[in-house]
Amino acid sequence: MKCGAACLATALLLSGGGVTAKDADDQPLPFIRTSFDDSHFYDEYGRVRIFHGNARVDKAFPWVFPHLVDTDEELDRFEELGFNVVRLGWMWSGFNPEPDYFNQTYAERIMTVVDGLAERGIYTLLDMHQVRTIPVSARPIHSL
Repeated sequence: MKCGAACLATALLLSGGGVTAKDADDQPLPFIRTSFDDSHFYDEYGRVRIFHGNARVDKAFPWVFPHLVDTDEELDRFEELGFNVVRLGWMWSGFNPEPDYFNQTYAERIMTVVDGLAERGIYTLLDMHQVRTIPVSARPIHSL
């Protein structure tokens, strides 16, 4: 799929946190902000929010753990454990595997996880990066 800047802009909005992700009542998760004055996260009422959760980053194809997309078991477990945030890997190699091609299926799979977390009141910290631990020969040349 060729789409350029429009796909990239869409990808940047996938992080949820009140942008697109909805909770179980179809309401956006409350907006969370940071401050230049300290290292805290604040809710819409100015209260400091403390987050605890897990990281789910798949650094190899298919770039997102299939069970996060295909079943609710792990997402339900996160909710049972009282998690309120998950750091979810967004691998550039999965979204933009070659020049001018943006993998919409990958974006949709990530959004499925973001939505599933939001339905449980769990924020997503979208960890967007290019994995530099893979051999240079395996990296998309256009991403170097």
